[in-house]
Amino acid sequence: MKYWQEFLQFDYAHEILMAVGGLFVFVGVLQIVRSSIKMLFWVVIAGIGGIAASYGMQQGSYTIPGMDRLRGANLDAIASNIDTDVLEFLCQKIDTAEQCPGDTSP
Repeated sequence: MKYWQEFLQFDYAHEILMAVGGLFVFVGVLQIVRSSIKMLFWVVIAGIGGIAASYGMQQGSYTIPGMDRLRGANLDAIASNIDTDVLEFLCQKIDTAEQCPGDTSP
């Protein structure tokens, strides 16, 4: 601890620490990139594939079988305890939302 305190008293101590720290960071980043360049390539390819599949599912007319049933599954549990007027209002809201998919207003 004594040596550390003496080092900090040196005029250029902070500049030396910045230079050494920057060098360590630079060497570390180079080593990470060098060892992971193949993995980075495959992560980028997988990301592009995921984005393409997501965009295709949103824009296309194809739907995954069973998705409608999963979306409505929670409504069955909720609807059993709701008044018919409230349920009718919710159904109208859902119908309106399906007719205007680009509209995000409540």
